[in-house]
Formats: sequence, structure tokens, C-alpha cells
Amino acid sequence: MVISDERDRLLETGGGLKKARPLLGDAPIWAANIDSVWIEGATPALAALARAWDAERMDACLLLAPMDNLLGLDGPGDFFLGDDGRLTHRGDAPRAPYAYIGVQILKPQIVDDGPDGPFSVFTSWMQVQARGRLHGAVMDGFWMHVGDPKARDEAEARLRAPT
Repeated sequence: MVISDERDRLLETGGGLKKARPLLGDAPIWAANIDSVWIEGATPALAALARAWDAERMDACLLLAPMDNLLGLDGPGDFFLGDDGRLTHRGDAPRAPYAYIGVQILKPQIVDDGPDGPFSVFTSWMQVQARGRLHGAVMDGFWMHVGDPKARDEAEARLRAPT
């Protein structure tokens, strides 16, 4: 196990992946943010993402939640999902039906052109999207953001609520 101490300079997801590239190799990897939790639906979310992954057609596949099936994330949504699974970022549209929820499978090479130091993997996604190789899988569970005390408290209340 290798631990990268980045407390003095947070690298964001893209920068962290690029820094780790010598250790990652070229095979697809999973990357996950740690500020979320979810209640599974009929299909486990990670299984849905794994089933959606196709290295021949994709460079990145993002786990998504419908905007009306999440808690703790206010905003207009992130992506539109095509019938073929391809994603298009919301751009200037006022709303999008799906939010990226912090879990993805990607080819680590997508960050190779990023700058040294901090950068968002979003930049790499937009390059992949332009080539038609950004895809998504929609979870059927309920996703919750827990990245701040208020969101954590709301998620805890939801988890304690009777189903």
C-alpha cells in the first residue's frame, strides 16, 4: 500500500490520478469519492456500473443518480444520458436529469494530458466526451451526499427512517 500525503496541496481527482499514474498501469481502474453513501435498489449500484463498462467503446463510465432520487446535492444536475449510454454534460442547459455521484470506471490514460498539480477529472471527461467515449450507468437506489455536517445529518435521518 502506498499513501500519498496531500494535506499541503490537495490535487483533486484528476491531479491525484495523474500523480498516481506510475502505480496504476494502463488497465481500467475504479475511482470513488468518499463523500457519499447510498441505499441500494433492486440492482446493486456498483454491479450496474461494472455491467455497463465496455473498454472497447468507453474511456470512462460514470455512476449516475436521477436528480429526483438523491439527497444533499442541490443544483441543476450534470448529464444527459443517450439511449446508447453516452453522456453529454449539461453545459448551458438549465437542468439535466442525472447527477454524477462520485464513482467511476476509467482508463487512467485519460488524465495523462492534464497539468501537473491540482485539476479536476472533469476536464478529462470533456475530452473523452468529445470523442464519444464518455458513458454512464444509472443507479436505481437512493444516493446521499455526506460531505458536510448538514448533509451528513440529513443522510443519517434518511438511513434511520423506516422503509
